[in-house]
Amino acid sequence: MKNQRKSDNLRAIIETVMNIGSSTLSLWLPRGISDSVITNIASDVVIEFFEKRFLGLTKEEQDDVRKRAQIASQYLNEASKVLTELQVILNKRTQELDLLMSEIDTKRTEAEHWQDMASVNKELAQALTKEVQKQIRAELDRNKTRRQILAAILWIFTLIAGGVIGVLFQQWATTSNVFK
Repeated sequence: MKNQRKSDNLRAIIETVMNIGSSTLSLWLPRGISDSVITNIASDVVIEFFEKRFLGLTKEEQDDVRKRAQIASQYLNEASKVLTELQVILNKRTQELDLLMSEIDTKRTEAEHWQDMASVNKELAQALTKEVQKQIRAELDRNKTRRQILAAILWIFTLIAGGVIGVLFQQWATTSNVFK
């Protein structure tokens, strides 16, 4: 009876440790492994260890083991919470980094597009400039003789007009009393 009670107490402690241990182990094991498989394997190992090690303990020793198990349980719970929080933070950061990487890829694609457009526009502008220059030169060459004839006529007209004005000024100066 006494061994049975010790065994029951030990099993209660082991179950507490196993629950904490299986929740902690599930964080690192692949997702396909179920909690029952983890619990069965771990409980067989832990129960065998504890039964061999602690069945012959006194009441004080059992209380000490129970206190240690409770403290270990608290530490495991806290560690599990910390690990869960860290996992959540890491997942969030991973999502943020993925978002940044997609934005960078989008911006890079846009930059390449505008660079291609700029090179196309530059080539187009150069081609249009050459064509306009070519048309203007052709037009100037076509009207070259007309311009030369018109320039000669204007030159002759300017000479004649200058001579006439000079003669008129001379007659005015001699007939008027302005310069006397």
